[in-house]
Amino acid sequence: MIKAFTTNTSIVIHRIALVGLLALIAPFLAVAQSPEDVLSTTRKVADKIIRETAFEYRNEVLTSNYWSQFQTLVPDNAASIAKGSILADAAGRLRMGLAFKGSITVFVNGEEAFSGQSDAVELLEYNYNMFRSQEDFEVDLDKGANDIIVLCEGGEVNVMMLPLNEKDERDNSASFVDLVTEPFDSHWLVSGPYIDASPNELLKLGQAKNDLNYTQKGQAWRVPTFPIARQLVVPEEASFQRHPYSEWHYANGGTMLGILNLYSVTDDDKYFEFVNRFADHVKDNMDKDRWQFENIPALRAAQYRLFRLTMLDDSGGPAIPFVELRRTYDVDKYNSILEDVLEHVTKRQDRLEDNTLCRSEPEANTIWGDDLFMSTPFLLRMALATGNDALFDDVAHQIIQFNKYLMNPETGLYFHGYYADRGEPAPFQWGRANGWVTWAMSEALMLMPKKHKDYKKILKIYRNHLASLVKYQEESGIWHQILNDPSTYEETSCTAMYTLSMARGINNGWLDADYRENVLAGWNAVTNKIDEDGTVNRICRGTGIGTSVAFYNERKTFPHDPRGLGAVLTAGSEVYKMLTED
Repeated sequence: MIKAFTTNTSIVIHRIALVGLLALIAPFLAVAQSPEDVLSTTRKVADKIIRETAFEYRNEVLTSNYWSQFQTLVPDNAASIAKGSILADAAGRLRMGLAFKGSITVFVNGEEAFSGQSDAVELLEYNYNMFRSQEDFEVDLDKGANDIIVLCEGGEVNVMMLPLNEKDERDNSASFVDLVTEPFDSHWLVSGPYIDASPNELLKLGQAKNDLNYTQKGQAWRVPTFPIARQLVVPEEASFQRHPYSEWHYANGGTMLGILNLYSVTDDDKYFEFVNRFADHVKDNMDKDRWQFENIPALRAAQYRLFRLTMLDDSGGPAIPFVELRRTYDVDKYNSILEDVLEHVTKRQDRLEDNTLCRSEPEANTIWGDDLFMSTPFLLRMALATGNDALFDDVAHQIIQFNKYLMNPETGLYFHGYYADRGEPAPFQWGRANGWVTWAMSEALMLMPKKHKDYKKILKIYRNHLASLVKYQEESGIWHQILNDPSTYEETSCTAMYTLSMARGINNGWLDADYRENVLAGWNAVTNKIDEDGTVNRICRGTGIGTSVAFYNERKTFPHDPRGLGAVLTAGSEVYKMLTED
């Protein structure tokens, strides 16, 4: 089951030819993996997560809030003006997304571009960095700096703007620039209020060159009000700084499931108590966090994914530990959260006409291998918790359909994605996408009724996938970022996912004992990426569907990234069971 590569072509060595080699190395692998060592390593990883999780908030001024934003309060029968500047790479027409509250008129380079009134800000991020704005308007820009002035009339005014392209993403050909950097970065300055001033007078005032002389106490211009939002704390000493472990996030969902899996083999209450505290922290702060998401609106503030709830990464993935607490430990205080998530996954999530789960990115009707894990472990547990057997049918359908669309018959591996409207796959067989798939299938085999009509089909798909995966395992036990391209880097999260799936297969009798040496080699490879303090290294960051080998090979890795921690913890727990049940 070990393979070798020569030049740029993978040459698969048949399992029979390796019997002698495996016989030689098997004793060393087994000695290196005592049950105590496996459990000790796995505990180190979990204990580091616990040490580096803060269930705390801090207040942050949202000077950008991803969109360019300002707020101001204008007395009745008065007006204020806000000045900004847009830097354009080239002259041309630009689409501007707008969300606002109040009565405003927008001028760009002295020409009126938009006028309207709104009682509330309305803005939806429906996929990563893809926005459905309240209003759109088009403007003609000059190359270089362009003046933008917003006339704000009596009352509370809240304005958010962002250049958008045809895909509803930020148009990087133009951007708002900072007019000041003290007391904090600001795209905007405001002036006023002015009583009985005509719009023309205010427009001329805003265009006057000397009016950009900014002073904090100035009579002409000042920094506008910006919303203040609660943000979750990432401890300064934490290895991973990109987002907190206390957040509703698909990566944290897998991580918390991994800690519960560790609890199941250790009976150490600190692991259960930590996951329970995590879930309580989300639930107990929901009202405050929801208010700021909906009313500021704070698009990227604490727990925003829970309230955005527009994709599987926001729903089924993060909800896994909550439903696991309900299913296994009879914790029912998260039921309202779980029902909202179930409503999204079953009724609102994008699906093809044949009911296959999909996304609208990078284009409409794209199937992602990742989404098998972001949906099926949640649906399986909800089926068991609620007695809704139709959810088992949905899980089986997804596994069969994902295999139909994503599996490459030439390699037996899964493509990262499939463009349904084009009828063609994304061309690369990314490690973690295959990992999400095999982990999800192992969950189905573990939790679905054995008498389900599609159980044997799923078992066959699972076995075929793993039989293909082991052909691309290096002798060191590791797998690569792109599985069939040894020039790409060695990647930890996918290695842990394959290891856990194979170990689980042996533990449950789905796989024969021949896979044992692959499991031990895989676990050795994972432990070689773990520091003495429990830090897991070489986990690929979050990754969209790429169009080149370079895209995948240049993806950064961050120490102790939760996108691989749940897999490492689950792999350790399954390997421990495999070694102790001999």
